[in-house]
Amino acid sequence: MAIVKSKVVKSKVATVVQYDEEHGLPTIEDSEIIPLPVLTPSIKILLAGDTGSGKTAQLGLLAEYLYVLTKGKKTVLFTMDGGGFLTIQPLIDLGVIELVTFDGSVPPWLWISHALHGEARIDGDWVSVINPDTVVLAAYEGLTAYSEFMLEDLSRHSAEHPTQSVGGDSAWTYKVEFEGEELNMASNTQSHYGLVQMRIMHEIMRARPGVPSLWTAVLTRAADPIGGGILGPQTVGRAQAPTIPRLFDLMFRIDSRTSGDHPVKHQLYLETHEDKISKGAKVNVNARIPLSGGKARVELIFPRANIVLALQQLQARHTEARTETQARLARLMGQDK
Repeated sequence: MAIVKSKVVKSKVATVVQYDEEHGLPTIEDSEIIPLPVLTPSIKILLAGDTGSGKTAQLGLLAEYLYVLTKGKKTVLFTMDGGGFLTIQPLIDLGVIELVTFDGSVPPWLWISHALHGEARIDGDWVSVINPDTVVLAAYEGLTAYSEFMLEDLSRHSAEHPTQSVGGDSAWTYKVEFEGEELNMASNTQSHYGLVQMRIMHEIMRARPGVPSLWTAVLTRAADPIGGGILGPQTVGRAQAPTIPRLFDLMFRIDSRTSGDHPVKHQLYLETHEDKISKGAKVNVNARIPLSGGKARVELIFPRANIVLALQQLQARHTEARTETQARLARLMGQDK
């Protein structure tokens, strides 16, 4: 297995990241770890990408990094995603990541609402599973699955209560009967989509797990009034793709590329860009990089996706921007003499 090392130096400490060339995934090597004050307790980070682009692997990378940084604090992962966790299973087995999964025993709306406040259903009660003394990160996988479960629940309600409607719209219903078995099905209405879209925005804005949070979402294409299309995080439908990023403090896009027999390459984007496959489609990304502090360089594209290095560079940029601003204010106010 070929290993490529990448080193980022900040002051007197450094983090060394190894890359597994066979799978294109980064791993943390035993080394000094740089603190990340940019990860405030209220920060919300969204990582969006296609299925298989490496979102879960990046989540695992950050969880491992923070586990080492904090000398043993774990990440709690609230998930409705059925995509599997093989890429982070070792971290789950070792207690670096704790899973909280949706089992369908309560309505998805309630499960999501409580999860976004750091609570899980345990023995019939809602219990906080986020203790800042032992938990360093709350992860939500994923935003797309959360929305789909809400929409499916509305469809189920329409099937079980065909005379009731949401928003005045009636869903199509269909009943299958065979040898004593009965299956009720129903479609979704425009009102269903609107309700889920409004609710998911409300939940994002009010989410307060008590520690930094990392969210994942699948990308979808939406129409752009100016033309060309937009790729953005998918909830239900496509109407929210351009607007969801503004609800997060940071949004990154991760993508994967293949070339012949070469290993898959995962790239991380920190700026809005044009998608290489959907020509003319814009991908809205917002890393909120300070305009000042240019001495601390931030890569806008990481050819080898690494959310840890991205956050380290953003942290350095914020520190340098503060230093520059402080010096400029002192100069303008005549206090630098």
